[in-house]
Amino acid sequence: MHPRKFAALVVTTVAIISSLGQLPSVALGAEINPTTSTSVSAPPRAKNGWAYDMVRVDEAHALGYTGAGIRVAILDNGIDPRATGITGKVVASFDAVHAVNGQQEHGTATAGIVAAETNSEAGIGGVAPDVEILNVKVCTLSNCRTEAMIAGLRWAIDNGADIISMSIGGPGTDGAVAALIRDAVDAGIVVVAAAGNSACFATWESQEGKKSRNCTQTSLSRNFPGSYPTDGVITVGAVDRERKRASYSSYNAQVDVSAPGTGVSTTFPWGPNADFGGTSAATPVVAGVAALVMEAAPSLTPAQVQSVIQLSAAEAENSPPEVWDSCVWNAEAVKWECVNLSPAKWPARFYTGAGVVDAVAAVTLAREIEAQIQGAAVGSPAVTETDATLALDWSASGLGAGPYKVSLDGEEVAQANGTSIVLNDLINEATYSVRVSDASGKLTLPVLARPSDAVAVPAFHMTNLRAERDGMYPTFAEALPGNGYGALLLSDGIRVSCSETQCDYSMPAGTVTARYVSIDSLGRLSEPSQEISVTSTAQFGAPQNIVISDITATSAKASWDAVAGAEHYYYYDAGAGEWKVTTETTVVMEGMKTALPSTFRVAVSAPHGSPIGVWSPTHWYYALPPELPALTGLSVKNISAKEVAISFTKNEDAERIAYFRSDGKVNYLPASSPEIVDRFDEYDAGKTYSYFFVQLDDMQYGTQYGVVSPAFTITVPLPKKVDTLASDLTNEPLQYETEREFTGTSTSGKKVWWWVEGPCQLVNQDGPKVKVRANGIGADCLVKGNTQEDEIWDRGYIEIRIPLIKKTETLSLTTGASNGLAYASETQITATGNSNRPISWFIDGNCRLIETQDRWARVRSNDGQGVCKVEARLYEDPWFSGARATLDQGMVVRTDKLTMSASKQIYNRRTIALRYDTASGRWPEFKTTGMCRIVKVTQTHVLIASRFTFGSCLITATLKATRAETGSETTTRVALLKHKQRAEVDSLND
Repeated sequence: MHPRKFAALVVTTVAIISSLGQLPSVALGAEINPTTSTSVSAPPRAKNGWAYDMVRVDEAHALGYTGAGIRVAILDNGIDPRATGITGKVVASFDAVHAVNGQQEHGTATAGIVAAETNSEAGIGGVAPDVEILNVKVCTLSNCRTEAMIAGLRWAIDNGADIISMSIGGPGTDGAVAALIRDAVDAGIVVVAAAGNSACFATWESQEGKKSRNCTQTSLSRNFPGSYPTDGVITVGAVDRERKRASYSSYNAQVDVSAPGTGVSTTFPWGPNADFGGTSAATPVVAGVAALVMEAAPSLTPAQVQSVIQLSAAEAENSPPEVWDSCVWNAEAVKWECVNLSPAKWPARFYTGAGVVDAVAAVTLAREIEAQIQGAAVGSPAVTETDATLALDWSASGLGAGPYKVSLDGEEVAQANGTSIVLNDLINEATYSVRVSDASGKLTLPVLARPSDAVAVPAFHMTNLRAERDGMYPTFAEALPGNGYGALLLSDGIRVSCSETQCDYSMPAGTVTARYVSIDSLGRLSEPSQEISVTSTAQFGAPQNIVISDITATSAKASWDAVAGAEHYYYYDAGAGEWKVTTETTVVMEGMKTALPSTFRVAVSAPHGSPIGVWSPTHWYYALPPELPALTGLSVKNISAKEVAISFTKNEDAERIAYFRSDGKVNYLPASSPEIVDRFDEYDAGKTYSYFFVQLDDMQYGTQYGVVSPAFTITVPLPKKVDTLASDLTNEPLQYETEREFTGTSTSGKKVWWWVEGPCQLVNQDGPKVKVRANGIGADCLVKGNTQEDEIWDRGYIEIRIPLIKKTETLSLTTGASNGLAYASETQITATGNSNRPISWFIDGNCRLIETQDRWARVRSNDGQGVCKVEARLYEDPWFSGARATLDQGMVVRTDKLTMSASKQIYNRRTIALRYDTASGRWPEFKTTGMCRIVKVTQTHVLIASRFTFGSCLITATLKATRAETGSETTTRVALLKHKQRAEVDSLND
């Protein structure tokens, strides 16, 4: 019919049209306030027992309440017999799925939360450790089908269950399940069910990055059976360690209370597990508290137990999820496009219900209400439920005079002078626990009330009912509404699921009467139809004692007892994927997919294959290879206060290895790992732990867990002294080709050994002083240091990350002519900086470059005035930032010198040559005064001739000043003498 899964695995979304206002939060009084309830001292559990501490389980035990005499049915995937901490509490078992090879970790875990024996190391110890457990297997792995739930509920009701705990859920309703839950409550059984783990997450990480989901302000999810609107059915959400709604926990008006559900410590088939979670974990917490309440107050009805749990719940932290205002599907981009992520606007009650269950407050309040019931002094107010409204009347309740206070779930919401009131603006489909108190503080008994705007489901007139071999077929006078789901209520107690006009039940031969109920999308049942008698003409009963055996990875054998008079049997061969006929009572099925869930069902048939007998129950099995053996070769490779490495013998058939530590720590690792490593924290120091190892064989459709190894025990060493390392090395960026010196020290006084990673190097280490050099850029230099570990000191360690950047070059110029460069002179300009890269030279002005090298240039002046601008450039490249420097070389005029020399006399009619010199090589101007004249001027001489033979001649040589040179003047006086007769003529010589 309708497959269901564990609440920890369900993903479903239901849209709700409207939301209602939030109730005011005012405490009513000490009688129902958990913070003032009776309490005794109870030390906290080990750190993994936080969930039990939050609910105050051990304090309730200290008050004397442990669930003794209460029977809790765990409807799940079974309780593994290897889980010794819980199996001793199991008083009876029923397998509705007849499963072979299915793991039973989920049922073992939920049962452990209710009633496991104390394991102080792991923080485990059931909420109600003295209850009796009914192990009702209705699921295989995570598959929980309706027909199994129907059989399991019926068995639990018939076998004395006081509480039914179901960490199970699905999005669809089923009439037979709803009817059986109503039967259970009518029989005095409290039903506790998970709210589900279908809260919508607005965003998720994909391979393409973060994407949006269609989670909007209208995104709600319903989980059945938790959402069936039956008083005495407690729907449980999950909170985390901070008392906030766990992110996965479904939220809606049907959430009644919450309990810890993230990382709850409990039993597993392979050892303790401190990481069990989901509303699957929260549900058995509430079931355990319900057992304590029923022990404390045996007279309470299921509805009153629910009232007590809601009234006594402690406050939770309101944490609405982030959702979108709206989302539109973009088919081209294949994604949701959403706008405005903001907190969901539903009332706070949607997220955690009435609050977090409190065991001490619950048993305290239960005793008070039990005393009220026994005293028969007061009753409950009468309630009329309509759309978002409750009309209350307590005139017949036995209260005294007013004024009166009205509370919902322990919160005062109104006052009245009269004995009736109408409460408006409530949350439809939410279940409230209602109480009224008079002026003296006397309280009525609580009553559950559920406002609703839903139209009542009408009764249907069943006109006929046929019982065929493959099901039952009703007909009706009117059309069925909605999805057409309903149920047949047979007079022998059987409840049959129906979809439209077909009901899933193979009725044995005989006659019963039946009535029909329909169910709507909210899970509400109609009034039953009139009673109709039905007779089954089945010629044969169902084959008995079916055994699935000889299972391999691809085959299995099925056998059953022969049915008297039967010649043929019709069965399902999962390997062939078809129905077959056989005359034998043993068949072999081959070709099955390894680890894929398979079913087997058989009935007596006609030779052509049509069933003529009643179907057997469905048997589930898994084609799996033999379990892997226990892990061997275990030995400690090394151990410290920080971690242990355990060697083992590898098994080529194993895919993974799981270890379960005795304090509940669980980890999975590849079987190819070189060793099994467990890392410790401060809490682990000095503790002794046992490890239980399991080899896992992963296949396409599932996993086969191997044999659990014997306990492997180690003791965590106490931590050594912490050797703290320190350094004055900063993480300021270090430039390429530069060095930085630093000093490192250790608390122990030991030498610190340094090394580097990245484009850098240690230049040298001189005692505590170390120097690091940058050999690259655009990366980090990771400088690391450590000290050696010894018996006293732990290994010290330090690391400093230094960004490596381009070298920022510096450049400056100096000149050899600091007082100015004289005209036509040369000087050397020298460049200095922090690199040796070649320099590019540039010049501007009346000067020129004569010669350049990498680090100097020769400059010559072309003028005696102004400035010669010299520029040196280092261009940026991938390693250097580049630099630029300029020098204004001043230019000065050159000092010109003039000298002239000659004989001191000259004869008449003769000439004399005077030699002159200038520093610049210029030709001076010559003048004479007296009795001589200038005859000729050359580059080095001037020729003078006399005019007379007496007196003297003054010769003046003048160099005029220019922009580039200074002027100069010199004179020479020559005597004029009478000529002596000589044969030769004076030559133009000095």
